[in-house]
Amino acid sequence: MANTQVAVSAGVNLTPTVTVSYLGMGDLLWVLDGDTVQIRSRDNLTIIKSFGSTGTGDDEFAAPTTLCADQDSVYVLDGGNSRIKKHVGKTGAYQAQTPVTWIAGAMTPPIVVDRLRLLFGETLANAYVYVRNKNTFAEEHAYFDCGLGAIVGLAITDGYFFVAIATQVEKRLLSDGSLIATWDSVPAGFAVAGLTADATYVYALCTQAATDCKIVKLYQTDLMEHSSDDMTDKQSPMGICCDDTYVYFLNLSDTTVNRVDNDLDPASLFTSGGVTAAMHTLCCLPPYYDDLTPEATGDLVASGSATASGTAVIGTKQQVAPSGSATTTGTAVIAKEPYLSPSGSASVTGTAAIAKEGKIAPSGSAAATGTAVISKVGAVAASGSATVTGAAVVEAGSITADIACAVATIGLGAVDAIATRESF
Repeated sequence: MANTQVAVSAGVNLTPTVTVSYLGMGDLLWVLDGDTVQIRSRDNLTIIKSFGSTGTGDDEFAAPTTLCADQDSVYVLDGGNSRIKKHVGKTGAYQAQTPVTWIAGAMTPPIVVDRLRLLFGETLANAYVYVRNKNTFAEEHAYFDCGLGAIVGLAITDGYFFVAIATQVEKRLLSDGSLIATWDSVPAGFAVAGLTADATYVYALCTQAATDCKIVKLYQTDLMEHSSDDMTDKQSPMGICCDDTYVYFLNLSDTTVNRVDNDLDPASLFTSGGVTAAMHTLCCLPPYYDDLTPEATGDLVASGSATASGTAVIGTKQQVAPSGSATTTGTAVIAKEPYLSPSGSASVTGTAAIAKEGKIAPSGSAAATGTAVISKVGAVAASGSATVTGAAVVEAGSITADIACAVATIGLGAVDAIATRESF
């Protein structure tokens, strides 16, 4: 998604002009550099902001080793504190964490995420791969012997995961870890150092004793090789991720962030600085994310008032329509395409409270507070007043109110429309 400038003009019953730059999760790249996470633009690899510092607190890390992102959040494996941490992807605000206990004591595995789960691996000889619920962090599976050595790469697609050790890449069934296919034709003298996947291919980042870097492109279906190319002068790769157009990797020898097109043409290689010798890895939103099977849907209809709390309270295409008031609190409260339409007032508090295409349409007033309250294509339409406070409150969404409309803060986001329809 290209960066866009959106303006709201002053006029009758409209707020004053607002012009801000909108960057969605699909526009961003996250780089783990020491105890700091950099948020970068994929378009030019420049740093937008950073978050994190050394320590044990909610906003701190101790020797973090890897990270991954979904459509809302970034998950960091904080090895020195033996935990997985969840932060808002576009702001870095702390959301949640869970402790991790390692069977063999290793602290440097890769981690990947899809719509429902987190996968992370242990890097000692037994090659464990763990599966946890993305929202609750509850453990669902532990796969054993997924390879013959330390895990150096993980990738996930719908129904499958790919796991790499230094000498091979395996495709396995996500439900039970069953082996489907193996690629063990690693170029002579090279070792696999990282793994990523788009909707069709798997990309294996290979290194040759700190003298050469090669990316090998494999077909997902059978892990047969499609192509490979050398990345000249990129000698010590540290991580790899991809989107629909590019493959990104870090290089320790010259401390750079690198991007090459997904045809692996060396002529397309683009490099940016701004990282240190303490860098570890990088990630972006998985390119297959929106193509996954939708979650189960269902409606909540109450004759009185409705109160909901928790994570992802109103999920894909679910509707909440109480005859009284509605109050929600939590993370991702109203997710992809749901509708909250109480006969009374609506009060929403949390992170990403109205996410992709979500709507709130009370017959009374509407009040929202939090981070990314109204995001991508979301809308609030109130018969009474509308009040929104927080950071990044409107991201390419809209707010309309019949009486009064007040927006306190506009952070990392854009405004399509903020309008007040007052009667005279």
